[in-house]
Amino acid sequence: MSLSEFSVAMHLVVLHRNGVMLPAQLPNSLLLIATSSALSVPPPPPSSPHPSSSTHNASV
Repeated sequence: MSLSEFSVAMHLVVLHRNGVMLPAQLPNSLLLIATSSALSVPPPPPSSPHPSSSTHNASV
């Protein structure tokens, strides 16, 4: 499940718990959010090598 799908699902859960009647079909506005990748989690950046301890100046 993508973050977008999870967000829409949680929105619907909150509406239902607040007594709002849910539609039989997902409205287009929520469908667009659920199928978009705008809220998807980006892949982690490539790891960069850590600088060696010899590059740090110990005498400050």
